[in-house]
Amino acid sequence: MRALLGYSVASWLSAIIGFIAIPIATRSFDQEIIGKLNLLLSCALILQTVVLMGLDQGYLRHFFDLKGSRQKNTLLFFCLVIPVVATLLTSLIVFLFSDFVISFFDASGILICFALVLALSSFVIVRIAICYCRVKGFLPLFILLSVAFTILTKCPYLLNFGNKSLDSTLKIMSAIFICAVILSAAVMLPDIKGFSFHYLRKIDYGAILRYSLPMMPAMLLANLNTYVPQFSIKLFSGYADLGVYSMSATVASVVGLVSAGVNSFWPTYVYEHYDDHHDTVILFHKVLVSALFVLGVVLISLRFMVPWFLGERYEQSATLFAVLIISPICYSIGETSGIGIQIAKRSRFYLFIYSAGLFLNVILATGLTAIFGMIGSAISVAAVAMLMLFLKTSVGNKYYDSIGSFRWSTACVLLLVLQAVSAIMLPYACSVIACIASVVLFPLVVGIQDCRSTLSTVYSYIRK
Repeated sequence: MRALLGYSVASWLSAIIGFIAIPIATRSFDQEIIGKLNLLLSCALILQTVVLMGLDQGYLRHFFDLKGSRQKNTLLFFCLVIPVVATLLTSLIVFLFSDFVISFFDASGILICFALVLALSSFVIVRIAICYCRVKGFLPLFILLSVAFTILTKCPYLLNFGNKSLDSTLKIMSAIFICAVILSAAVMLPDIKGFSFHYLRKIDYGAILRYSLPMMPAMLLANLNTYVPQFSIKLFSGYADLGVYSMSATVASVVGLVSAGVNSFWPTYVYEHYDDHHDTVILFHKVLVSALFVLGVVLISLRFMVPWFLGERYEQSATLFAVLIISPICYSIGETSGIGIQIAKRSRFYLFIYSAGLFLNVILATGLTAIFGMIGSAISVAAVAMLMLFLKTSVGNKYYDSIGSFRWSTACVLLLVLQAVSAIMLPYACSVIACIASVVLFPLVVGIQDCRSTLSTVYSYIRK
């Protein structure tokens, strides 16, 4: 419990920073500039997934299988040097096609290419450094780097305290990305220096690659699933609507940030204890689902505050938020319900899962955005998240039962969908009644006895 709370601090701090940053951004920058900057960060995150090649996950999964610091240091070097080389090659491609990049972002010069390359570099190095701190148990550094990663990927432009033009902001962001690379590399330097070619032969890097490489296309597809609606909005509606949608999605993603601390701790714990703590694994899933459901209900009920929070010209964000909140909740639940895939080292299944999600997303995002605009994009995001939650849970539990019962996640998602529909179709007062009714229905759907038993077990844990 102490470890869980400790690693959750990073996500809580990230959530606080996100809440502070969002209204400042919407009141400081023009909607079109916000749209372009968020699109640049989205593209950098997509490229990061490609160049990492899943080796961040491979490092986490195989670290505890190795004995001795020399082998572990060599594993770190191996999982770092390949993404760095891939980043350099990707940067070369970006500059070779600089005219296309400049046109895509509707920018005025080569500065946008430098900003994109530096953003990619910082995302890669900081991500590996976060994994390094997690497995080494460096909690303060883990918290610091996790918060820094949130700032880098969500709102680095807020550190521009001067001219709010696109070029001036890109210059500030580029300097921040360079500092992040230097500091993160310095954190890992002591162990990187312990690398040895002799110990490289003692590591089954073939097994590491077989586990990691299928994660890359899977995670790439996951990121594309997140950002396909943004590209659809850019195509059909323009940068102004993209700014509204991206900031609404950022507010909704706070749920993901809160659960990120749990997920950063939980998979590693399960890898170590899935045999001897099976009941704890199932209990954790049920508690997480319940907590996310209650959080979702509260946030949907308070959606009227989102336009006030974001500022003028964001009136549509309330309805968008009610739909978008479903996606991060589904992804958070999927981290626990599908953990059997990682335990069995069957990462190739993620490729199928995210391919199915992307296929559906492209169809829905293109069709619904063309017809309904931003709300259509939000619906496509929610639908894809639900599909992938179902696939992760179904496949993962064939190898390891981490949920106990499908009722919990099913009840959570379906009741949240009903609330989102009521937010779109009904007056606010009626939608609040629907939220209250869903809270009453939740224990009935999951089973009164199961719910009572879970609460009793949690209470005993807290007393201890």
